[in-house]
Amino acid sequence: MNGLNDTMITTDITECRWEIKIEGCKDASFFRIIIGITLTLHIIVFIISTSLLLYRKIRCNSVIWNGQCFTALDGFLFWADIWCIGRIIFIIDELGNFTKGSIIFRYILFEIMAFPPIIAVATYTSGLFYAIPRINFNRHSITQEPTTPKQDFIKNQIYLPRPHVVSHFYWIFIIFFFIMTFVPLIIAAIAEQNNNDKLKDIFWPIHFLTYAISFGLLTIVLTYYGRMLVRLTEKSVSLSNDEFEKQKYRIFLYKIRLFNVTLSFVFILYILGLTIFALWRKQIYSYEMINKIFAFMIEIMSVVAALTIVCALFYNEIIAPIITLAGPNDEKNNDPPISDFDDSIIISEQEC
Repeated sequence: MNGLNDTMITTDITECRWEIKIEGCKDASFFRIIIGITLTLHIIVFIISTSLLLYRKIRCNSVIWNGQCFTALDGFLFWADIWCIGRIIFIIDELGNFTKGSIIFRYILFEIMAFPPIIAVATYTSGLFYAIPRINFNRHSITQEPTTPKQDFIKNQIYLPRPHVVSHFYWIFIIFFFIMTFVPLIIAAIAEQNNNDKLKDIFWPIHFLTYAISFGLLTIVLTYYGRMLVRLTEKSVSLSNDEFEKQKYRIFLYKIRLFNVTLSFVFILYILGLTIFALWRKQIYSYEMINKIFAFMIEIMSVVAALTIVCALFYNEIIAPIITLAGPNDEKNNDPPISDFDDSIIISEQEC
């Protein structure tokens, strides 16, 4: 480690901390291009996500907040919008270097744009716990058959918390991880402002490792309960004799597969990337090519995943119903879609 620092000093290589600032980077033009692409993609995601929210409000009278909880799909889109706004503001500041004299303020902007994806995915994940009982109920309603002792045994082996427990865990998770990411970040900012590299090198990795842990927990829940919901929905499709209901279940199935696969893949890469970045941050900064790879991966990957989801949802919510569902004169076409994870419908205010 000392040898690496000596090499950095003698060769006059400075740390290129692209996640906070691009001034001082050897190939600043590359990072400006990456950040410019990221800015453009976030603007596109924001436009599509906002359009979806407005469409769902007008067409389905959907809600973002049901009293005590964020609804799953609309809540996800809302926090995706907040994330895009935070990212746009932060990137503009990073490119224009407006807060160069205030390290702490720039770090606060960094946290504001970094944390909303956690809330968005936690909101979607909480929706799984509301959707599973609903799909399971619909499945037994279709068959009109009582559950067998074996099915009851399997059900009892699966922990499925009640809605109010889900709500409590949701808020505890968000508040806990916000504090655990924000506090180390502020300490690192104060340490950097006071040129305390030792303290900064302790708390900056803690910040990234905490994010990796939060992504890991969400990935575990998303994988386990997401697959459970997929299996139940596939069973409902096979049991239903109503073609219109089958089509709605297929749309629902498409959505949850899209979310599960995309988010799980990105989160696994993020867990690996953030862990490596936290433990070997200085070494990564020191090697230009590795630093560029990490910059491309972390800056571009998340917004591409978000763009994939919102574009697919836009097609699924707005375009596909026009093509595949009942015609405009069919009364069934005015039914609210079942594909919303709409916990505001199935949960009373007392349970949430």
